[in-house]
Amino acid sequence: VARSPMVLDVDHASKSDPVGAHAAAKEVWKEKGLIARVLCTVSAMDYACWRDLPDGVPDLCQEVYSTDEFSEAILNPDKELLSDAKKNDDLVKRREQMRAERNRRVNGFREKDRSTERNRKVNDVRREKYRKRVKKE
Repeated sequence: VARSPMVLDVDHASKSDPVGAHAAAKEVWKEKGLIARVLCTVSAMDYACWRDLPDGVPDLCQEVYSTDEFSEAILNPDKELLSDAKKNDDLVKRREQMRAERNRRVNGFREKDRSTERNRKVNDVRREKYRKRVKKE
């Protein structure tokens, strides 16, 4: 079977990478950190279908796939997903608590500002009444 390179003549708005997503992805990949490793796990099923493994699979991904954690997650996905879901729920709850606490503080300051402003106005009115009374006497 003769193979020729696939040519795509596609013109779309994001072709020029206007928001820099492609460049950002390359930077993340160079760092070889957590996000790059997550990208490997997302691509695992694609690589599983390749014929000439490990040719073409990036070294970082080969490293990820050879870890005990990856094997455990593949063999026991429910266990991992449940623990991750629990961690995520706890994180969401904590964020909501922090947001509510911040809102209480901010609203408390706003309320103090309002009451201070009201007090100033009341005091100004009282001063003015006092001045008028003193002038009359």
